[in-house]
Amino acid sequence: MGFSPKSCVNRPFGITSRECSVSFKEYKQRMQTYRTKVINIVSKYQSAFILGPEPYLCDEEKCYARINDKMLYAADDDHLSVMGSKYIASKMINQVVNLDD
Repeated sequence: MGFSPKSCVNRPFGITSRECSVSFKEYKQRMQTYRTKVINIVSKYQSAFILGPEPYLCDEEKCYARINDKMLYAADDDHLSVMGSKYIASKMINQVVNLDD
């Protein structure tokens, strides 16, 4: 995400938290090197495919670290929290289960 998820937590005494999002463009730029490497690896295996989280974390303009007041990232900005992992798994399970053999 490019920022600490801790900055998204509401603070007491009226201090507000940040929006907890980055622009989709910024997200794509940040992930470009990683995505290129993954695509290169996956392209070597016919049955391999990529389940990308973007449809579940992003809209056309932004990617979100918090959805429905639930933090999706752990203490760092690169790893999903347990709640975030459950959220993504619940969204992706149909893609895995409904695969054609």
